[in-house]
Amino acid sequence: MSKKLSTVVRNHALCVLSKNTEGRDFFVGDVHGQFDSLMGALDSVDFDREKDRLISVGDLCDRGPDSLKCLELLYEPWFYAVLGNHEDFFLGAFLEDDSDASLGLIRNGGKWILSENHDDLRVLAADVMANLPVAIEVPVMGHRVGVIHAACTSGQWGHFDVDADIWNRRINKSLGDGSERVPGEATVSGIDVVVVGHNVIDSPTIRGNTLNLDCGAARGKAVTLWESCDVLEFARIHQQANRSETVAGESMSSQQALEDLLTDSASSDNGPRN
Repeated sequence: MSKKLSTVVRNHALCVLSKNTEGRDFFVGDVHGQFDSLMGALDSVDFDREKDRLISVGDLCDRGPDSLKCLELLYEPWFYAVLGNHEDFFLGAFLEDDSDASLGLIRNGGKWILSENHDDLRVLAADVMANLPVAIEVPVMGHRVGVIHAACTSGQWGHFDVDADIWNRRINKSLGDGSERVPGEATVSGIDVVVVGHNVIDSPTIRGNTLNLDCGAARGKAVTLWESCDVLEFARIHQQANRSETVAGESMSSQQALEDLLTDSASSDNGPRN
């Protein structure tokens, strides 16, 4: 399995977006070729392509039926994405002629490339994908939300280890089903909330200030789409739960926090959609 990254990518560690003063910002977990699911999710929130923005945690391609359509979203002015490990495979295969990366791509849901024009795929890789940042930072309601594919393994926002941060499975257990919960686990300093994917979970899960939105699109489930205000609210609920644990020794799982948020959102008719 290749973990080699192009030198172009290494020169684009962090992309800081300006504040969206006209529309809304949405975050989406791993898409993995599920183009129709993504479009359906956007339609459900009346996504405005003239004003709104969509920020992806990466892994746009492979495993699903429409990988090329998903990658071509990178040409859209309203769409932003960080580098995922499946984009890493793609770059290695089409920019560096890395045979290990090509094999890794095909073995991990990338057989779709065999029926596409490889010259066109090289253009896509060179023009757009090679410029994907490792991380994106988004200003939201006076806070800063970071996006990175798997984890900010250094624990300090702005200090990125490219290989570790797009391939990491170290926090898989801590971002799992909540059976073992350690307050402060997966906390990243220098940022308010970090949105990640990569590790498949049953429902959106937060540990520390790291929120995982990969709910199994690679396995045919619907993509997970959350508006920025819901990301902040979920993080706030989780932080309150942590404080309650510290003061009273009580426990509140992130699943319960999600249920509370969904209940509150249902009453206001403005909640996160999976």
